[in-house]
Amino acid sequence: MSGLGTDPRPTAGTRGPEGSVSTSYEGRWFFPGTLPAPVLEAFWSPGPWADASGGRERGWPAPRIDRYLPFAVDFGLKLRQEPDAPARLEFKGRIGDPRRVDLGPGIRVVAGHWVKWSYAGAVIPPVLVAELAGGVDETSVEKRRVLRLLDLGADGTVREVSPEERIHRGVQVELTLVGTPASSEAAWWTLGFEAFPDDAELPESVHGALGSYLDRLGAAGAVLDEAHSATYPEWLLGL
Repeated sequence: MSGLGTDPRPTAGTRGPEGSVSTSYEGRWFFPGTLPAPVLEAFWSPGPWADASGGRERGWPAPRIDRYLPFAVDFGLKLRQEPDAPARLEFKGRIGDPRRVDLGPGIRVVAGHWVKWSYAGAVIPPVLVAELAGGVDETSVEKRRVLRLLDLGADGTVREVSPEERIHRGVQVELTLVGTPASSEAAWWTLGFEAFPDDAELPESVHGALGSYLDRLGAAGAVLDEAHSATYPEWLLGL
């Protein structure tokens, strides 16, 4: 469905025929309540890059359910369940300390470097699936996500491409409605970026590509400050 592309990141290594590992540089903000319409409009507005999003339908995709076992702010363990797709088990950990980055006037994010291992449902131990499907400490999160994908060229060029396109080096910006499957009262929304694969020059490339775009989102009403910046595990543990 439009706006919800396949994962464009290249595989940085493998863990057998069913597993993969990837690296990333990420930052995110969380907000309670309803997503303001001006922020959604600003999210889809033409960026300072060649815009490839104009011809795509911009409706929200079908929701997916992610089942988490949160226990640390720098590590995530979840069972990812896309509509009409096999489940995948993901382990995701932060490498090193987070960094506080100023991306524009009043815009600050707590960003970090991450590594993720992903396994297809067929190789997940049944006992772990059972725990993630209804264990005492399991947390289910319903997500509706739209994204924009930027190709970061080695020569410094930035080009927007379709979210379905597989690229070597880039950053995706995502806007997600989050809540619990059982209740619409715990409504949140989150804005984040995920760049890949992680290397020494990637953070500077990302900051340069997103600076003016994030400033536009801030002007539309997204309070992109440090107080709202968190990882998914940190947000879940704080609920």
